[in-house]
Amino acid sequence: MARLDGKVALIAGGSAGNGRATALAFAREGARIAILDRDAAQGTETKRLAMAVEYAKDRVRVNALAPGATGTDRVLAMMKVDGATGVAAKNQLLGLIAPEDVASTVLFLASDETRSTTGHIFP
Repeated sequence: MARLDGKVALIAGGSAGNGRATALAFAREGARIAILDRDAAQGTETKRLAMAVEYAKDRVRVNALAPGATGTDRVLAMMKVDGATGVAAKNQLLGLIAPEDVASTVLFLASDETRSTTGHIFP
């Protein structure tokens, strides 16, 4: 049995980068997925906490992931043309984060291993 058999996931930003890697990981683990894209600036802390409280009664978990510089196509392209972005990305303690590593973290958060975790932001 896969880790997410019988689960449904709505993945924001699932067409590229971290979202795409997450969508692929969830599909491999048996989840039914829906993908959408939206402006990340709209995802405020207040909204996340309100959703966590609102949906807790239905056992729906709401968490957010805020990784550092990730080696997405967009970041890699920016590093080539913007010196400041390149310096900031290269100064990450462990280097650029792979989109697949972000997807692994999200997969863990979606699994039953974190069934009581909601309302948090993970770096």
